[in-house]
Amino acid sequence: MEERQEVGTVVRGRKTPDRAQSAAAGGPLPGPRATPGVIDAGAKLPRTQLLILQAARHRFALDGYTRASLRAIAADAGVDQRMIAHYFGSKQGLFLAAVGLPVHPAEVLREVLAGPRRAARQRIREVLTRVLAEPTIYERMVGVMRAAAGDPAIAPMMRDFLRNEVVAPLTRLLDAPDAALRITLVGSHFLGLVFARFIVAVEPLASAPPADVAALVAPTFERYLFGGVTASAGT
Repeated sequence: MEERQEVGTVVRGRKTPDRAQSAAAGGPLPGPRATPGVIDAGAKLPRTQLLILQAARHRFALDGYTRASLRAIAADAGVDQRMIAHYFGSKQGLFLAAVGLPVHPAEVLREVLAGPRRAARQRIREVLTRVLAEPTIYERMVGVMRAAAGDPAIAPMMRDFLRNEVVAPLTRLLDAPDAALRITLVGSHFLGLVFARFIVAVEPLASAPPADVAALVAPTFERYLFGGVTASAGT
């Protein structure tokens, strides 16, 4: 029987300038070749499956969905390529398994909504600081964004995933006028932040401490969630 490994939540840490510089240069990430994603504490996966997922996250982030090959992923993982089909069925199946979000959106929103409204901005700052400091965010979010933008087969899958698994449940959770618009505004702003900070590594944003970035954008996120969202709201 194959050994199973217990995987806890990855220890959070601050993104270093070396990571931003490496991303801007298009080179490999410093440090370990692949990083486990955020998995519920206590979850257990067969060791081979875990190795494949780690290698796939790294390879999709490095090469994008189209250029990443199953042969390269299998080689990175040190397994027979047939094991990918055994566990995931296809390249698309592997992609969907590998690029789970680095945070649980519903849990994040519940944390923001908990407590008095007057302290919402502080809670948003705390959540954003934690998310931006998450060491898995580069490989997981970059893989998602590159694939969705560059492959016509993946973009519809990502739209379906976001609509059904992110926007719909968060809209119900927020339970406010124009809730779907508010959620998509937060999501689009966050994706733009990820793009500038992690993919093109625009300085000084790329190297700014997560807490500083969170403090700057938290008021805007607060308005998206609780303020006016009409065209005249800011006038």
